[in-house]
Amino acid sequence: MRTGVTKRPTDPERRAHPRAPAGLACKVRPEAGIRYAPGFAVDLSAGGAMLEVRSPRSIRPGDTVEVILDDARRALLRDDDRLLARVVRVVPGALGDRVAVRFEAPAAGLAAA
Repeated sequence: MRTGVTKRPTDPERRAHPRAPAGLACKVRPEAGIRYAPGFAVDLSAGGAMLEVRSPRSIRPGDTVEVILDDARRALLRDDDRLLARVVRVVPGALGDRVAVRFEAPAAGLAAA
């Protein structure tokens, strides 16, 4: 019996870098903004991240944002702690938006273990 549904082969993984759960606090600043919005890094890779962000300003796909991840091992922020990223996708949520970002340059220190 034919159902009219054609089974497609599974799409290959498109990510260039392995992803790992993060569970880190972060803050995100849209390029046009002057204030950081609090957030949470759900997962990370050297090439990007999935963030949960509570921003009063709308973040849209295509926007450039600055991401700073919490590093409890250091008290002071270094210039290389600031990651520039392009917003790939935004999914609105009840407590904030899920924002997928791709880093402008691979973040070597974030390679998944």
